[in-house]
Amino acid sequence: MTTDFKDQRSAAFFPFAALCAVCIAAVMVMKVNELNRPPLKTLDELRASQPPQAQKPVDPALSPMDGKPLPNLSFTAMDGRTVSLASFKGKVLFVNLWATWCAPCREEMPSMQKLYEQMKGENFEMIAISIDKDGMKAVAPFVKELGLTFPILLDVEQQAAGPFHITGVPETFLVSPDGIILHHLVGPANWDRPEIANALKALARKTFIAGKNPPK
Repeated sequence: MTTDFKDQRSAAFFPFAALCAVCIAAVMVMKVNELNRPPLKTLDELRASQPPQAQKPVDPALSPMDGKPLPNLSFTAMDGRTVSLASFKGKVLFVNLWATWCAPCREEMPSMQKLYEQMKGENFEMIAISIDKDGMKAVAPFVKELGLTFPILLDVEQQAAGPFHITGVPETFLVSPDGIILHHLVGPANWDRPEIANALKALARKTFIAGKNPPK
């Protein structure tokens, strides 16, 4: 699976400041400036490490996944359990597709961990689906090295690629508690920015399932 990260980085941020409007009004998505981040230094190595098939990049502003139901898929967790994506219904869900060989994935993972820690106690869950064909052999050392504590699921067969319409990694999907994809982001992001955590907390507290109290 290949990714033209040059194109992705120039087009990806239809960013999460737009999510703030979604959280406040629950119906609006706005375009804002791309989040600042330093240029990657390992793009040549990344391209060389990827399989040879070429695919066209997707403009995230025209993502076919926005407004669509979360794919009904199941994956193996690192502890061997089978985990269905449907089991997260009722929470705001952050889904990240990634691989250990992906330099931008490694770049954004520490900020994902910080966001996960900031969101504890909220009606929120974060999962990262690895598309590494070597599964646990590749993922376990990576998770230990970076000290990741959010749930990691293994997609050895790369079954998520088609249903999620991904063109590479990383790609992130924000899902409402009723299982609808609110936002699809192509490329890495600085997830520990305060405005992102605040927006997600607002969304989690406004879109809880009827009959359940929102987090305090």
